[in-house]
Amino acid sequence: MTIWRCAPLVAGLWLCGLCFGESSEADTPSEDPDSPEAEAEQSNASSSAKKENGKFWLDEPQQWTTEALYNRLVWLDSMFYGPGLTQREDPRSRFRLSIFNVTDLEQPERPRPDMSISASVRLPGLRDRFRLEFLSEDLQDFPSSGADPDEGSTRLALRRVGNWLDVDVGGRLKLPPVLFVRATARYTWAHDPVQWNLAQRVFYETDEGFGEITSLSQHMWLARKWMLGHHSSVRWSEATVGAEWQDALMIAFVADLMEEGHEGRFVGRRDMDHGLGFHTRVRGRYDGGHAMTNYRVGFVYRRPLFRRDYLYLEVLPEVEWKAENDWREEYTLRMGIDILFWRDR
Repeated sequence: MTIWRCAPLVAGLWLCGLCFGESSEADTPSEDPDSPEAEAEQSNASSSAKKENGKFWLDEPQQWTTEALYNRLVWLDSMFYGPGLTQREDPRSRFRLSIFNVTDLEQPERPRPDMSISASVRLPGLRDRFRLEFLSEDLQDFPSSGADPDEGSTRLALRRVGNWLDVDVGGRLKLPPVLFVRATARYTWAHDPVQWNLAQRVFYETDEGFGEITSLSQHMWLARKWMLGHHSSVRWSEATVGAEWQDALMIAFVADLMEEGHEGRFVGRRDMDHGLGFHTRVRGRYDGGHAMTNYRVGFVYRRPLFRRDYLYLEVLPEVEWKAENDWREEYTLRMGIDILFWRDR
C-alpha cells in the first residue's frame, strides 16, 4: 500500500484538525435572528425534529464539524468578492464521510477497512458557476448519468457548471500526479414514463493523453417508489487498446429520498434515505472482437441509524466474476456508515 492509498485518511485527519482547532471570530455564528446563519439553524432544527428523537452522543460533534466546514467555506468564498459587494452564503455545499469494512467472504478473518471523503463546494462569489470538488473513492456502483465513474482514485477539481456544458480542471492525487482537463456536454429528454440522459465527454489526462467517453442512460419510476435504471457507456483513450465499454442495470425500492428535489430524477444508492436495490454490471473491451472482462451482481440496503438524518447504514453484498481470475466467483460484503455534514438538512 502506497502513501497515496492513505489519502482519504490523511484528508480525514486534516478535516478533523480544521474543525476542532481554534476558531476565529469569523467562525462565530451571527446572533441576529434574521441572519442567514440563524435561518439555516432554524431550518436544521425543524428538519431534524421530523426524524431525531432525544439526545445522541454524535449530534454535537456532527453539528460542530458542519459549522466549522461551512465557516471555512465562507472565508474561502470571501476572496472572490470585490469592494462594496455583499457576501452571500450558500448552504448547498455537500460534505460527507463514508467508513466501510470490506470482507472477502472466502477469507472473513481478514476484513479490509475502507474510507472515502467527498466534498462539493459551491462558490457564490464566482457567480455560482464554479464548484470545487474533492472525491477520494467513488462508491457509486449504480448506473448514473455521469460519464466516468473514476473508481478507486482520489481527485480534486474545479468545475465550471454550464446549462449544457461542464468544464473540469484538476488532478488525481497519486504518484506521479495526473492532471486532467475535461469538457462534458449533456442532453436530457423525456418520453413518459422514461427519461433519457446523453453525455459526451472529451478529456486530456497526462497519463492517457486524449480520449472520449460516450454514455446513455435511461430511468423510469414505477408506482412512485420503484425506480428502474439502465446505463451504457463506451470509453476510448490514446492509452487503451480498442474501446472499453460498460452496461449496467438497477432496480430499487426507494422508501424515502435524502433530498426531496431529487424526486422523479435518476437516483443512486447514495441518494436514498431508506431503500433496497439490486444492480448488475457487465464490462468488456472491443479491439476487433468482443471480450468480456468482468460481471458483477449485488444488492444494497440503506437506512438511517438512530433516527438521525445525517447518519446512514449501508449493507452491500456482491458477487463478481473476472476473466483474469478464470471467472471464479468472488463474494464480498461491504458494510459501513455514511455521515453527512450538510447545513440544509
